[in-house]
Amino acid sequence: MARLVFDELELPPIVNRVQGPQYEEFKRTLLALLFTQRARTFDKQEGPDGPWEPLKDNQEIVRFRKLKDGRKKAVKSLRKKAIASGDIKILQDDRVLLQSFTIEGAPQQETSTRGDEVQMGTNVEYAAAHNFGVTFQHPGTQNGFGQGIVIDPYNITIPRRQFDHFSAQDIQEIEELTNSYLNEPKGAFE
Repeated sequence: MARLVFDELELPPIVNRVQGPQYEEFKRTLLALLFTQRARTFDKQEGPDGPWEPLKDNQEIVRFRKLKDGRKKAVKSLRKKAIASGDIKILQDDRVLLQSFTIEGAPQQETSTRGDEVQMGTNVEYAAAHNFGVTFQHPGTQNGFGQGIVIDPYNITIPRRQFDHFSAQDIQEIEELTNSYLNEPKGAFE
C-alpha cells in the first residue's frame, strides 16, 4: 500500500522539560493541531508555491453534476457560481484524501505519538501522485468502449498540488504551542 508521511519538522528540545502525562498531552495536542493545519491547507487549496492548479473544465463539470445530484440545469452558469462560491474544491471530490488528515480519518491515516515523535501520514493510494504530481502513459486500446474504437496511447498528467508542507503560519502555531508547554509551570496542563 502506498504511504505518504510528512517530512520532519525540528522542534526545540522539550522531552526533558515537559515529562510524563504533560508530555503525552503535548504530543496529542500537537497532532490535533497538525490535523487542523491540513484541513486549512485543503480549504485554501494552496501549497508553498501558491494556489493549486485549477481543475480542468471537464473535471469541474463532472464534479458539479455529482454535487448537484445529476440534475440537468444550465450547467455553465451554475458551475461558475459553484466554483466562485467554493462549493467545488480541488482534491475533495469524495473527501477520502482530506478525511485521511482528520481525527476521524482511520483507516487511511497513519498517526503516531510514540516515543519522541509525532507522525501524521496517509495510506490513500493516490496521495503521493497528487502531492508530488505525476505523468504516466495510458497504453491506448484497439477496442475502446467495446466498440472497436482505436484510442492511441496518450499521456495523463496529474499536476502537483502539494499538501505535505508547513506554511509560515503552521510553523508559528507549532512554535506557540510548544512554547506554551515550555513556559507554563509544571502541572498546569494536567
